[in-house]
Amino acid sequence: MAEEVNLHWEIKELEDVELEELKRLLREGYIIRDRAEEMGKFKGAIQRHTV
Repeated sequence: MAEEVNLHWEIKELEDVELEELKRLLREGYIIRDRAEEMGKFKGAIQRHTV
């Protein structure tokens, strides 16, 4: 019998300081992948805040 696996995804919002950093990087022309790497975040987390 297959073992049941429960996955839990948690979405965390960026804090105000991180949003300011994201805005700065946007002004400097960083692409999403580079912004995520620079901020130590996943690309998807950054994309949610750039739309």
